[in-house]
Amino acid sequence: ESDINNSTSLLSPSFCIFCGLAVSDFSSGSVCRRCWAQICPLRADCVRCGQQYAAGACDRCSQCRDLAWVDVARSYGPYRTELGIILRRYKYRGDLSLAAGLAALLTLAFELHFGSSQWDLLTPVPTHPARVRERGFDHLKLLGAMAGKHLSLPSRAVLAKRLPSRPQAGLSENQRRRN
Repeated sequence: ESDINNSTSLLSPSFCIFCGLAVSDFSSGSVCRRCWAQICPLRADCVRCGQQYAAGACDRCSQCRDLAWVDVARSYGPYRTELGIILRRYKYRGDLSLAAGLAALLTLAFELHFGSSQWDLLTPVPTHPARVRERGFDHLKLLGAMAGKHLSLPSRAVLAKRLPSRPQAGLSENQRRRN
């Protein structure tokens, strides 16, 4: 498969969406390995929601103190960086070539924050079926399956989203919480 990807990139090279250099093979998608490596992990200062703060650690910040249903949440990195650009390109433009890199980051975040714990399975946050039809794929189910393989954990959709909600994109922070 690697030889096929390298041959294909010679015939129709892909260029990194950040630095513009040719991507050597399609395993990195439309982002070169150097730019993937520059995506820095988030320092989880809040022990509950994992937000990063200039002032340092806290035990319950203004972001999560009213979210009684959240025990612990973590992400790989800040959304308002190159990571957010990659996520939007994957999710809204259907650039599936970015899935492997995103799954690798998801795996790193999981191992960093939860690696010493015992887990039975991974389950993706459910996407409403109408959104899946709209996009043509379930972006979270795909990432969960790929990360599950890296972590040697089964990934199963055990939750369902029955009611559609407004898309989070374009909503304020307070509107996102209510949504």
